[in-house]
Amino acid sequence: MQGVRIAACAGAIVALVGCGKVQVEGTYTLDKAAMAKALDEKVASVPEAQRGMARLAAELVKTMDVTLTLSKEGKAELKSTMPDPFGKGQPKTRSEALTWERKGPELTLAGGRRPLKCSFKQKNLHCSDGKDEMVFVRN
Repeated sequence: MQGVRIAACAGAIVALVGCGKVQVEGTYTLDKAAMAKALDEKVASVPEAQRGMARLAAELVKTMDVTLTLSKEGKAELKSTMPDPFGKGQPKTRSEALTWERKGPELTLAGGRRPLKCSFKQKNLHCSDGKDEMVFVRN
């Protein structure tokens, strides 16, 4: 009986997300653990001669703080802060103003270098520009 209730609740959640009833507005933070795993896999897949730079890039991403804020008006902000890789200067913060649009369970962020296609998977927001994927956790 409990299994039936769990299945019914899961079905209701999927239906709500699919119909656009779940509120997506809010602030999301980059999931560094998921990103570290993905970057380590990517480093392992590049030729040995290129792994040094790939490892450096992976380590830099692990030190970044990235937040994505979705507002009700269809506006968004992607903000990243990265420490000076040489430890001599102030952290550098970069902010991009974006717009977002939701169609069913998918979300599209536009206004940056490349549009990001996003979808919810296990409570996380997965965004991809077709080349790389970022995973965000709702705060």
